Formats: sequence, C-alpha cells, structure tokens
Amino acid sequence: MKILLFWQYYPPEELGRALAARGVAFAKSLRRTGHEVSVIAPVRSGIPPAPSESRETILRDITYESLRQWLPPALAILVFPIVLLLLALRVKKLRPDVIIASQPSYTLPIQALLIARATGVKFAMDIQDVYLQDEVFARGSPWRMPKLMLERFVVNHVDFAFVVLPKMRDELVRRHGMAHQRTMILYNGFDSDRFPAPAEKSRRTGIELIHAGSPRAYYDTLRLIEAFERICTRRPLTRLAFTDCRENSYVTSTRSKASQLGLNKNVEFRGQLRHDELLELMSEARVGVYSLYPEESSRVLVGTKVFEYFAMGLPVAYLGFPGGSVDDLLRETDAGIIAHDAASFADGLVGLLEDPTKLESLSRNARRAAQRYDWNKTIPPAMEALFRACGLVTAE
Repeated sequence: MKILLFWQYYPPEELGRALAARGVAFAKSLRRTGHEVSVIAPVRSGIPPAPSESRETILRDITYESLRQWLPPALAILVFPIVLLLLALRVKKLRPDVIIASQPSYTLPIQALLIARATGVKFAMDIQDVYLQDEVFARGSPWRMPKLMLERFVVNHVDFAFVVLPKMRDELVRRHGMAHQRTMILYNGFDSDRFPAPAEKSRRTGIELIHAGSPRAYYDTLRLIEAFERICTRRPLTRLAFTDCRENSYVTSTRSKASQLGLNKNVEFRGQLRHDELLELMSEARVGVYSLYPEESSRVLVGTKVFEYFAMGLPVAYLGFPGGSVDDLLRETDAGIIAHDAASFADGLVGLLEDPTKLESLSRNARRAAQRYDWNKTIPPAMEALFRACGLVTAE
C-alpha cells in the first residue's frame, strides 16, 4: 500500500522535535510492515537535504507554510491556489492510497484534505494539538477564529483520525462536533529504538532535574522558575537544565528571571543537542520536569517529553492546571508527582529528591509505564485500524 504523510516538521529540522519524531516513527512502522511511504514536508529556508531513516521518500515541497515564511500574509494567500494546484499534481503522480496529515499546523491538514478529495484518496489526520488553546495564546489575534474554523471544517471531513488523548478527543467532539466513531486514541509516546532502556543503576550526577525543550509560554516557564527558586532556597546545589534553547524573547525573559532570583549557577540553558547528547544528559538526571500554562484548555495536553522521561526511567515532576490529562497519566502510572501551584511543586520535588526509596520506586514505575507507550508496539495496530476504517483492507 502507498502511504503519503503530510508532516509539518521532519528531520533534520531543529524545530518541532517531538512532532518530527512521531512522523519518523509512523514512517518506520509502515515501512517495516511492507508499505511504500512518502513524506511531504514544507520547504523552509536553511533546511538541508537529509537521508531517510527507513527508506521513506522525503519530498520538500512548497506549501502554504513555506509561503508564510517567505511572503507577507496577503501575498501568500494570493499565491496559495497556484501552489495548491502544483502540490495536487505532485500527489496525483505519487498515487497514494491514503494521506495522513499532522496537526499542527492548522493549515497543512486543509491542504491535504483538499488534495485528497481532488484526487480521490482517503484522508486521515494525526491530531497532536488543538487550536482551542489559541483562546489563551491568541486573544485579540485576527487569525484566532480562522484557525478554529479551519480546524472545525477539517475534523468534520476526515475519513479517520488518530488523537493523542481521550480528553482531547472529547473536546473535539464537544466543541467541533467531530464524529467519535471516526477516531482512535494513539497516545504520544517514544521510539524504543532511539530511547533504549537505561540500566537500573545508571550513574546520575551533576544535573538533578532536566526539562527536555526550551522555555516557552506554553510551558509557563516563568512560573516554573519561580517554583524552582523555592527548591533552591532549601537545596542550594540543585541544578536544572533546559535543552534545545533557541534565543527568542521568552527565553531571554526566562534567563532574566533566573538571574533576578539568583539562580545563575542553578539553571542551565543548553543549545540544540544531538540525540546522543540528550540521552547522556537524561541518564545523569534524577527527575524529568514538565509544566503547562495554568488554563483549562491545557487539560487536553501531554507532551512527548513525558513519555521520553518514562523511557529513561525518570519520574516526572509536573506543575500545571488541575484535572488535566497529565494528572490522569501520572496517577494511573504512579510515575511522578503532581502540583498545581509553586509551593506544592517545591514541597513535592524536594521531598522526592530527599527520599531515595520513593525516587527509585517512581523510577521503576516510569520504566514499567514506558512499555505501554512504545510507538513500535502502538503504531502497527493503529495503522491496521485506519486501513480497515477506510476500507483499504477487509476486517477479519
């Protein structure tokens, strides 16, 4: 069978590491089961060509995402129909049986849907994020309502969709009227080929806490730094490392906040890491840190990094909005601590760091939980469900 992935980010791009990792896992799983896989990813400035990891065909094409990078919004919209026509001609030559589009972005799925309908191809989505959160991050933006309208239109015209969380699917059904029966939960997770299980007694020194990923408003990192300052008041040598930091205004604000609180020796902002460097840093850490912005829309989110922490045997310390999907996951797995304010986060994390028995117990639980979220185990049956739902294979 021929499968075409429309993917927002794909290696070797430095942005969108988690999204790219899931796309690569899709391609690898499909290739292993004998399917022919092509990937269309937006052309972007400064992205070099790269060999495929699983012999999938990687095509860098001009999409609306490319136009948004290169042109003013009005001109990008005017040029878009020509680009869409050229993209449709490319897809027609590929003759896929099904197109799977990633969300994010909010514009890539609508392009994939229009092309699928024009070429008579089944259309599926992999929904890893929803734009309902733009009610928080894009208040007053003229693009907020168009994003939600596009999201609503696409999810109601999809043949099948993977959604990463039950609460996210519930929200799509409630707010957009998406058909529940055309969906399947395919959790975020990790690739066990890239995150081999560490030894039970790996040496852990230096960095105690790791935050895989750069500071972002999405993570409400400024609040996290304030909570971390409470920890350092009680444990002055505690160190926290952020990875893959790219300089922008929010990272600058986070650096300034850490400096104002006297945490220059406690907080490290590391640049883009190679995968082996990330694994080494994770193996030195004792706890993986995860936070989300404190608004209700965050309850439908759990980042890929949480499952990568599990894979490396790292208990998760979470600071976020109460009643969300991260709470559900950590209670179910007993693989971390949950806090909804800075004081309880500091209390819980200090208590964990100073209790070796509890730390080891949660570490074991994290490794055990990781087995359930290994993409090498979860993606193949999900793809079979997709093919059956689309009538591409017969049900047994």
